[in-house]
Amino acid sequence: MDEAGARALLERLGATEQPPSRVDIGLARLRGGTLLRRRRWALAGAPVVAAAAVVALVLGIGAITGGGDGPGLPPAVPTLSVRHPFNPLAPYAAFGWLPEGVPRNVTSGGSTLAELELAVGSWAKGQFSLSVWAPATCNPDAAQVRAALRKHQHPLLNCTQPTGSDWAANMSRRAPAIAGRPGFWFDGHMLAWEYAPYAWATLFVSRRGTPIPPATIVKVAAHVRFAATTKPAVKFPFQLTGLPASWRVLSVAGWRAAADGLLAEWPAYPIA
Repeated sequence: MDEAGARALLERLGATEQPPSRVDIGLARLRGGTLLRRRRWALAGAPVVAAAAVVALVLGIGAITGGGDGPGLPPAVPTLSVRHPFNPLAPYAAFGWLPEGVPRNVTSGGSTLAELELAVGSWAKGQFSLSVWAPATCNPDAAQVRAALRKHQHPLLNCTQPTGSDWAANMSRRAPAIAGRPGFWFDGHMLAWEYAPYAWATLFVSRRGTPIPPATIVKVAAHVRFAATTKPAVKFPFQLTGLPASWRVLSVAGWRAAADGLLAEWPAYPIA
């Protein structure tokens, strides 16, 4: 193509309307911002994971899952002195009695200053998911829930965290007392109870086939042990030294029980 032909082609292209762009600029900015925030969180979280590893101690699995299938473990003490906030590296609660045959492969989906999550069991034998909330995290209190139920209302138990995430459910009816503390059913046979004044726990259960009897759910809840450990127990695969003494872990994204203790599977972040 000679110079005149090239000029004519460029002029035609300049006068032609451009096709719509296939690039979503807004979406691209959103994804870029998300990736940037994740990268910053990872950079901030790495030294916290390391700092946690310096102080972390190995805790025997028995303190988290409980021991034996019999009813020998004492129920939770009705009056507790509850730490606030929680230490994400020191699980505040542990399963005690569990039905025979339920695997004790305890894991934690997350631990924060306001909530501890524990899960154990299998889909075939029964799964038990426990959430323990720090004091003053959930509203209303048990007395207010009872008063609303007497008026044939279904009060909303709402638990929030400083991070902005929350959980809520409508209480449907009273349940038997859990180790001397008020209990309530919600979503069928899911259980919530005020394990200490202004401090709540919830227990979600499921099993393939035959549902788990309510009496079994109450028994599992009654044998949850609180203040199971007060020292750091979650450990990490590496460490850094020389970090500021004022730094602390605000959350641990997940851990699992292994033969030699509780092992973190995800980073811990951020710092304060």
